[in-house]
Amino acid sequence: MRGSMRRKQKIGVLVVALVVMVLGGVLFVGAMAGWFGSAKVELSSEYYCEEECTGEVISLSTEEYEEMIAAKKSFVLFITQPGCYTGEKMRGYVTNYADEYDLKVFEMMFSDMKKTSLYPSVKHYPSVAVISEGKLVDALRTDSDEDAPAYNDEGEFGKWMGERVKVFGERL
Repeated sequence: MRGSMRRKQKIGVLVVALVVMVLGGVLFVGAMAGWFGSAKVELSSEYYCEEECTGEVISLSTEEYEEMIAAKKSFVLFITQPGCYTGEKMRGYVTNYADEYDLKVFEMMFSDMKKTSLYPSVKHYPSVAVISEGKLVDALRTDSDEDAPAYNDEGEFGKWMGERVKVFGERL
């Protein structure tokens, strides 16, 4: 009787251990795949500036944008419009971030962006869109209280970007 009780306890412990291992594996795989929130985007390799160059903000046409989407590129797009005070302030944040992390960031006028597949996902400017493999992952929203700090403080903008985009030390 005691032998069968011990055997049942051992089997119970093994079953619990197996369930914990399987659940842990699923949670680990899910976290790596971004199931529990957006994982950081690794930009297409050509948008990481290596060796003899520095980060920059590059003007992008609607045709070039659509070609990058069709090619499933991963990149950052700054959306603005001339004469916008907040847009000019954000341009400084974007330029400094690109320079600090040696990234190529693209810029498009909102009036042009409205002609692309990105609209109506992004309905306001200025904004910064993070595109992964041709799909919008996230964008700053001017109508969001949650995103307001990134519009008003360069450090908060850097934090927002840092939560979404891999930089050199984080790349595989």
